[in-house]
Amino acid sequence: MKVIIADDDKVTTGLLEKTLRKWNFEVFTADNGEQTLEMIGNGNIPDIILLDWEMPVMDGMEVCRYLRSETGLEKIYIIMITSRDQKKDLIKGLEFGVDDYIPKPVDLRELRARIRVGERIIRLERLLEDRALIAENNYQHILDRSLHGIIHLIASRDSIWSGDNVIAEVNPALCSLLGYSKEEIYRIKVKDLFHPGDHYRTRIMFDQLLEGSIPDFKYECRLMTKEQNIKWVNISMVCLSEIGSGKRRVLMIVEDISRRKFEDMEMMKRMMKYHYEEGNVYFVREKVMDRSVDAFQELLSIGYDGIALSRMSEREFRKRVRKDHHFYWLAEHGSPNALKPNVSILMEKIEELPKKSVIFIDRLDYLIVRNDFDSVLFFIQNIREIALLRGSIIIVTMDPATVGDRELSLIEKECHELEPYHKINISEDLLMILKHIYNKHYLNLDANLNSLITELGISRPTARKRVNQLINFDYVLEMKKGRECNFMLTEKASTLFK
Repeated sequence: MKVIIADDDKVTTGLLEKTLRKWNFEVFTADNGEQTLEMIGNGNIPDIILLDWEMPVMDGMEVCRYLRSETGLEKIYIIMITSRDQKKDLIKGLEFGVDDYIPKPVDLRELRARIRVGERIIRLERLLEDRALIAENNYQHILDRSLHGIIHLIASRDSIWSGDNVIAEVNPALCSLLGYSKEEIYRIKVKDLFHPGDHYRTRIMFDQLLEGSIPDFKYECRLMTKEQNIKWVNISMVCLSEIGSGKRRVLMIVEDISRRKFEDMEMMKRMMKYHYEEGNVYFVREKVMDRSVDAFQELLSIGYDGIALSRMSEREFRKRVRKDHHFYWLAEHGSPNALKPNVSILMEKIEELPKKSVIFIDRLDYLIVRNDFDSVLFFIQNIREIALLRGSIIIVTMDPATVGDRELSLIEKECHELEPYHKINISEDLLMILKHIYNKHYLNLDANLNSLITELGISRPTARKRVNQLINFDYVLEMKKGRECNFMLTEKASTLFK
């Protein structure tokens, strides 16, 4: 180990230097505090300093205060050599950062003992630093090699959602998933990574996590890429530790499930009553809302963000559409979520909506009265372009008796007809069994009574009864595998998923 002796007493310095060299230390000497700092500044950084309190030019306390304030020098072990024995002087030295004291004249046996204490502390600190470095390297290795995205946040409850500089670290998998560089992500607010439709729920879960009411959480949500495309993900989040100032470390593990979600949505689309394509506007002629609401709710059930612009009151509308969606009341006066029935205002609102939304607009006849037919037709032509560019689905309704044949024909030319699929009618209970078997086979897993009972939450007699019905309808085959019977879809049933 390297030691600097800083003392203006040549006799004391000579004795200490000779003794320390005999103890196999690398020794340097200085006559005052300024010379000591110059020596350190030239690269002779010691492990231990034997520092005299009273020296010319710069005394020991000034040297100690400087070393404790400088990064890279603050860990030098300082033993103060002093003839002072007043308690207040010893306390002052400890406050300035002195590690230990030895009185003058120096007892060499006591010096050896105190230096050994310093050596043990230095070795322990280095051991801890080495272990911390190994842990950091292991963490970095996991971070870099992980197939899942990882986000490390440091934030308080108030800042975690919309504060700046909250994202402390991300890994390459996360950057690859979202299309950002690390530097770009560090400048982003956390909320900007999430799809607007998931903001409310995610914010609540963040708050509960940071206040300690839940230890962790895991859920499906949507993240937004740099190009503003949607990525479906499973997020696991845990609060790691509190680091003072009300801040906490939060770790997010992000698993990309876009492919599975897309396949699930495609499968569910095949089970739907109506045929839809993203980028289309569908016109529904009906006196009383029926098919349009049914179609809107069906699209919400497969994960689309929904926005309803309706003349119906929100309470009445939500009684009919129970799936989560945003609602705006078309009215001249009313609640904060009311929208004036001005087609220019409606156009601005629709242009703000996220990509791949499903937008429901009822009572075109009301818009025609409040504007004029040409304005509403121009509005329809514009939202048709928006739907195409953003991959959204728009459903508009009107009582055909409220306009003439010419006007009705012009609207229909700009829109698509909402066409039903012609499928064999199967109850929801039986359809649930078929979906379960299909999903199991897709994942190369067995579908049997136990899996039906466990994953669908139905009793064994109920599961057996429904399977028997599907066997009788020629939708399911029962295959023996040891003591267990597994289920497979017939060719007839498989056509439902194509």
